[in-house]
Amino acid sequence: MRNFAIDQRDIWTSPFKIKVNDLNWLLPMAGLTAGLLNADAELSSRIDPNGSFSSHSSTISNAGLAAAVAAPAGMYILGKWHGDDHQREAGILSGEAFLNAYLVNEVFKITTRRERPNEGNGQGEFFKGTISNSSFPSNHAMLTWSVATVLAHEYPGPLTKTFAYGFASLVSLARVTGRNHFPSDVVVGSTLGYLIGRQVYSRHHDPQLWGAEYGTFDKASRVEHKWPASTVSSPYVPLDSWVYPAFSRLAALGVAPSGIFGLRPWTRYECARLLEEAEGYVEDFESSEVTRLYAALAREFAPELKGTAAEHYAQLDSVYARVTGISGQPLTDGYHFAKTIVNDYGRPYQEGTNFISGFSSSGSTGPFGFYVRGELEHAPSAPGVSQTVQNAIQVADQKPLIQPAFAVPAFNQFRLLDTYVMLNLNGWQTSFGKQTLWTGPTQDPFLSSNNAQPMYMLRFDQTTPRKLPSFLGFLGPYRMEFWVGKLTGQHFVATQDPAVGFAASIGRSLERQPMLNGQKVNFHPTKYFEFGVGKTGLWGGPDFPITGGTTRRSLFGSRNATGRGNDPGDRRSSFDFSYRLPGLRNWFTLYDDSFVEDEISPIGYPRRSAHNPGIYMPQLPGLHHMDLRVEASYTNLPDLIEPPAGGFFYWNTRYLDGYTSKGDIIGNGTVGRQGIAYRGESTYWFASDKTIQAGYRTMTADFQFLQGGNLRDVFVRSEWSLNEKTSLSSLLQYEWWNFPLLSAGNRRNDFTASFQLTYWPHWKILGGK
Repeated sequence: MRNFAIDQRDIWTSPFKIKVNDLNWLLPMAGLTAGLLNADAELSSRIDPNGSFSSHSSTISNAGLAAAVAAPAGMYILGKWHGDDHQREAGILSGEAFLNAYLVNEVFKITTRRERPNEGNGQGEFFKGTISNSSFPSNHAMLTWSVATVLAHEYPGPLTKTFAYGFASLVSLARVTGRNHFPSDVVVGSTLGYLIGRQVYSRHHDPQLWGAEYGTFDKASRVEHKWPASTVSSPYVPLDSWVYPAFSRLAALGVAPSGIFGLRPWTRYECARLLEEAEGYVEDFESSEVTRLYAALAREFAPELKGTAAEHYAQLDSVYARVTGISGQPLTDGYHFAKTIVNDYGRPYQEGTNFISGFSSSGSTGPFGFYVRGELEHAPSAPGVSQTVQNAIQVADQKPLIQPAFAVPAFNQFRLLDTYVMLNLNGWQTSFGKQTLWTGPTQDPFLSSNNAQPMYMLRFDQTTPRKLPSFLGFLGPYRMEFWVGKLTGQHFVATQDPAVGFAASIGRSLERQPMLNGQKVNFHPTKYFEFGVGKTGLWGGPDFPITGGTTRRSLFGSRNATGRGNDPGDRRSSFDFSYRLPGLRNWFTLYDDSFVEDEISPIGYPRRSAHNPGIYMPQLPGLHHMDLRVEASYTNLPDLIEPPAGGFFYWNTRYLDGYTSKGDIIGNGTVGRQGIAYRGESTYWFASDKTIQAGYRTMTADFQFLQGGNLRDVFVRSEWSLNEKTSLSSLLQYEWWNFPLLSAGNRRNDFTASFQLTYWPHWKILGGK
């Protein structure tokens, strides 16, 4: 009882003992909780309360709580029986954590009186529920996490920690899928349970017994690791960073053989790991190109390489401003025609002067971390398309003719790009928020790119490649990740109810947006060869409840089942590879990305698959400072004009707005839905962070799809480091295009000039300072 009283005193007085470095995890948690509170009702409404998935989830969570109750007692009895002081302590401390968590939870429930998802109007309103059945926070989540945290640090082996935290996560998730709690209830309950378990262990653990060095978030309490990538969160390097082209060239020269280029972004610690690996290869190269590339990257990731990177910090990474002037009418609809500017996070642009001003910031405290990137964006107004063009688009997409044509208003908004919180456990980094993925070795991957704006998603990422055990080791290092995201900007969904027909929303997006699940794994059997397989699926939305059955069919179904409730959703599968050619290892890299609609793999259905092959030469004969990249892509397959008006790829008979977010294709934004595209570009590397690139891009759409059309671009792009804290990015592009439906058969021209100045202050607040 004395320990219990001390614990309660410490728990309730802990808010008055907050340090500056505690803000590194408190602020991200507060932001996550606020975001979930805003999204709780919608997320909960996606789950069918009458399905077997919901009832089974409730059973699982109750059984899990029972196990959490039994665990402390069982550990204590076994410890007494066998005379094992360590086992006995584990039982006592996990029991103490359980009781502490229960009392704290009851106080919160009495105070908040939040309605559960199945009560009231389903909005989870506070101070309107009953004291005995309050929803906030989740009791099951708090109790299981408090017990799991103690046991995971009494027995800190990887298997024990994985089982303990995995078990607690399963119980917590089941409270949401069983519609017993809202997501925010579970997140707050899990966090409080984790903190209570940590507090009990740190205060009462006998240091004479074996256990983890654990107890505070202060830097001095941690054991130093040269490579803490499996225990410390690390922000992802943005996809538009100069780092990726530099690593790509380094790998093509044979210096970073284990980099997984078909699955990006990478964390900063993963970039540092690649550089540590590359160090042994650099010594064998006499090439000044290799030395310069390595030196520049080593400067960028010096804190991680030297082991001096702070584990507890918050910092301002960058501040930037960009002005883009466009003379002439640009192309802005890549889903139906083409885009003048692709792979730019779905930023708006129109004829005239466009402007963005933004910042990025990151922070970490041990396994927890955050990243924020936001910007103020301006784009001028534009006339928009005519009603004739709008009607033709509706017919091609098989939508009802109910959407009027309208002018495009000026855009003046602050918008978050990649913004997420993260938790790293044993090398698996879980992140939640707006995020962007790159799923292929090409310049325009089919499954996911930064062509559309970042998507709200929950993501599980194995940040560092590992090797499969036993005979599967021949597949070499592999890396995988899983994600579930929410689309935005969907207006039309064809329901399975003939009486309803279409669910449509003009102007505003549909209230219930479809969800996207994705999986991708890449293997590196040899240092010359990499291949990957991936899959995504759209499911959910109007008249498509997310249940165990619909989720199982979306994830694992291999057929297009008929009948109401049996639709597996809209699935896409991909295969990609890259290979450094024999005899020309450091000169030629051959690669390809491919995908297929509603089939298992492009390999088994080559006549229904889109491809994007390419070659990359990291240096040219006699011109070792210059590289060359050439790619071709096609989605215009012979005899595959579906639907009748064309536009087969990225479209679906249910999700009529297709594989888009805010109207932009999530994958390959250059070739579009029914086209053939070529692109070539050559970069002259004055230094690793001083480059000039000249390129050419062309795309032709099939005449059966919205009367076809074509575009041609020539451009010069530059990335120039002015000093170690300032860089200038420039783009000059001339484009001529002819899409008869838009231009009445006349050729149009536009010229784009863009300049971005970026300042990298790296202002940092260290933990404890």
